[in-house]
Amino acid sequence: MALPSERRLSLVGTPAPLHRNGGSIYSGVPIQIDTGIRPGEALQLVSDDFHREKGEVVVRAEVAKTRTPRILPLAAPTVAAIGKLLTHRPDSWTDAPIFATETGTRLQVMSWTRRVSKYGKRCGLDITAYSLRHAAALLLLRKGADAFTVQNILGHSTMTMTQRGWLNLGAFCMLINNLFSAPLRR
Repeated sequence: MALPSERRLSLVGTPAPLHRNGGSIYSGVPIQIDTGIRPGEALQLVSDDFHREKGEVVVRAEVAKTRTPRILPLAAPTVAAIGKLLTHRPDSWTDAPIFATETGTRLQVMSWTRRVSKYGKRCGLDITAYSLRHAAALLLLRKGADAFTVQNILGHSTMTMTQRGWLNLGAFCMLINNLFSAPLRR
């Protein structure tokens, strides 16, 4: 999914309350746009996986779909959002995932997808949790990332998977760009 810069900013810049799990959305959406992490992987991250001082998150082997660990660099706004979320949670949540329910348990992927879709609608976008992964891949490509970097960040086990994704993203990107920039559209 192609997200024009002003649309990305609306997702990252729309404050959500920290009560009733708004904080998870506010920090979970940026990490997905920033890194392309799979929703199922993001929802299993714990505070020990987040390294604020290094600006990175570690996807442990047992969490990764491919069972291969990887380190994902984070942009400063993502680091700040996750840091804020972690400082506003109860001290008793020592083993809770970073993106937890209101009671400190792990969010399910379908529940996360519904929350992301609802949040996207508030920002004027029709998105899913997994479409944020596609947006991240497209952003990496647009910023000039090489094939091996994209493969590593997305956690693809083979280059074929990454290249197949590029073909789909290229066609999708043309469609989205036409929707936003066609001369007769307003």
